[in-house]
Amino acid sequence: MAINLNLGFFTLPDPEISQESSVDPMGLQVIWTWFGQQVFQDKLTTVANDLRIFTFNIFHHHLIRKLTADYAQDTARARERYKDWTTESDMKLGLLIFLQDLATHIFYQIGEDEADKLGMLGLSKANREYYTKKSTQIFLVANKRAGLLKKQLQLGMTGRYKGPMVSMRFIDDYHNYPDTSIWEQVEAMVADWPALQHLCDSLIEFIVEELLTTSSRSSPKLSLREFQFSPHKRAIVDGHLACFGKANLPTPVRAFWLDKLGLNSGAPAAVLEEVRLLGDNPNIDHQKIFAGARKRLKDDAGEREKVERILQLEPFLSHAEFLLRYVAQPRVKRFDQEQKNLQRVRDALHERGGFALEEPKGRLREVQDVLLQAGSLETWIINVLDFHKRTMEQRGGAAWVTYDKETGSFRHHYSPRIQSGLTDIDSYFRNQPWLHTYYLETLRSINKGLKS
Repeated sequence: MAINLNLGFFTLPDPEISQESSVDPMGLQVIWTWFGQQVFQDKLTTVANDLRIFTFNIFHHHLIRKLTADYAQDTARARERYKDWTTESDMKLGLLIFLQDLATHIFYQIGEDEADKLGMLGLSKANREYYTKKSTQIFLVANKRAGLLKKQLQLGMTGRYKGPMVSMRFIDDYHNYPDTSIWEQVEAMVADWPALQHLCDSLIEFIVEELLTTSSRSSPKLSLREFQFSPHKRAIVDGHLACFGKANLPTPVRAFWLDKLGLNSGAPAAVLEEVRLLGDNPNIDHQKIFAGARKRLKDDAGEREKVERILQLEPFLSHAEFLLRYVAQPRVKRFDQEQKNLQRVRDALHERGGFALEEPKGRLREVQDVLLQAGSLETWIINVLDFHKRTMEQRGGAAWVTYDKETGSFRHHYSPRIQSGLTDIDSYFRNQPWLHTYYLETLRSINKGLKS
């Protein structure tokens, strides 16, 4: 069945998507992620994969909304007092950093037998601080440029989960709260979770009474020692342990996330059910999962088409990815020695790359034009490697491998990692792996948080 793939969305590879020389040699990530997000609606990413951290995020934003509403005079005075809090955004982002760092320090100090620390961000950086500084030298700073992690706003809880949070309308690009109705649902959820409501109240009291009254001139800050002697410390630590000490969340919270992540209907629900069938199996057969989801969606043509597109597209993209990784291996030296292998990959690309395109332009069309071109095998591989070189240079990198036509040899500049068991053409075609993930690893991680 031919499926029209509308690719007007694709232009050149996004330089923000992949900068490392060890990934994405053909600029395919912008393609497969787009099709994956047609299923998951930008609510999952490769790094936003933990329901506990999702919950931390909405809790911190809920706390800040409540703080600014219930203690407007206190926050207004604080903005006048601290020179780095010139705007409401400065204050909000500063408080987010403060709350994230506080949570990290609390989890660092909690014993391994008391809490599940997997997925908590910044613990290794906290470890270095504890080994090199005294508690009076470690500060919790409410400043958007502070934080345990370098570039905390991009790499901490807020940054890693911002895209999905925006897609679900919890926040906008500027960390405002555009959808009042969704925050009413959050407020109801917090109210039905007594331990979380108590933690929220304790943190707000701590912030108002201690953080917003510090003598620092630039931004509010407290030393770790000051927190350790705070009358609110016990309630805050116990609250973090009670609410977030385990990866699993209360039943109403899990139901909330099933709804907000869109996992309770359509293609996302069908894919989730297939992921759940994996059980404890560490291996994910991506093709099998999407094929199973397609069967589940037999009565929903629109949702079924989303997974059918991926089933049709990925073999072609995998062949393209493997081609570059194979040719870039140092043992692949001369064209005349590799003609049979290259022809085999080329034939597979032609076999799987004939899907219909509605748009005459776009990144997928560029890849298709290069890999499906006619002409001699040597001209074909020259054009493929030239395309690879241009792709890498557009991202500020350099080609992994080039071809010297005069000597008929490949010149290797970087040798990428290649999957174990897929180091030669025979093993690759015997296993027929998918080399792109379509967020199934993320979905499996999310599913762990959905378990009771």
